[in-house]
This record gives sequence, structure tokens and C-alpha cells, in this order.
Amino acid sequence: MITAAGEKNYPVDYSHFNIMGTAAGAHGVAADSDKAIFPAANLEVAIGHDKGLKFRYPWIIPGIGSTNIARNNWEGLAIGSALAGTGLTIGENVVGMDPEATIQNGRVVDTADLKRRVTLYKAYQRTATAPSSCRRTSKTPGSAYRNTPSRNWGFNAWN
Repeated sequence: MITAAGEKNYPVDYSHFNIMGTAAGAHGVAADSDKAIFPAANLEVAIGHDKGLKFRYPWIIPGIGSTNIARNNWEGLAIGSALAGTGLTIGENVVGMDPEATIQNGRVVDTADLKRRVTLYKAYQRTATAPSSCRRTSKTPGSAYRNTPSRNWGFNAWN
């Protein structure tokens, strides 16, 4: 067994387990092997106090924070989760660790890193409810999104 910190030798490993489960029946669709197939499954979820956050899949990538590892890998996480239709949360200290952030009187006035993260995710959303400024407007590489002054990230995250 290998963990993030290093290899460990335990007296038991996953190969010692043999779990044999069975799935029977169908819920929400006819119990017919031609109709009860994976593409017919609806995994959409709506969360929030008014159920206003809608995702195609019931998982959310948790708190990717303010570290350089998160910053350097954000593009793949944001684009992948946006295209898949899942949620992606942003760590609570992104603005605090942003050297370009402008904070006046204890309030955030501007932050380059948070804007970049939100804009990148929104630029690749494929939902019918995504704002029109987030949807693809062209299939030509390099001009896939409107308002792209740099790096094809879409629009101002604060609109």
C-alpha cells in the first residue's frame, strides 16, 4: 500500500478482500436491460438554499487552495470540472495569498488570481443555464470565446 507520505507495509492490503456484490432491480427507469443502461441514468443534482446551483454529476472537487500547486494546476481542474458539469470550490485564502490583490479598508477591491480562477471555470461551462457570455461562440481555435483579451479566459468574472 502506498500513501502520499511514502510506502508502508501493513499486515493486510486490499488484495486480501473479496467483496462480491449484486445489483438487482431498477429505480426511475423500466427494469428492462435495453432501457436501464448507464447513459439513461440522470445524476443531476441541485444544491443551495434555493437549489439554484445545478450540476450534471453529484460530486464537487473540494477546496483547492492558495498554494502554488493549486495555482499551477488550476487550468486542468477548472476546465475538466466545467466541461464535465461538476462543481469546483476555491480555497478560502486565495485572495489573501494573491500578491496582486488590492485590499482597502479591510475589503477586497480587486484580485487577479480569484478572477482568473472564476473566469476560467465559467468560460468552459457547458450548461444550458450558463450565461451567454460563458458559452462557446465560435469553433475556430483561438477565438472560441467572446471578450478574450488574453488567454481565452472569457469575460470579467465580476459581471
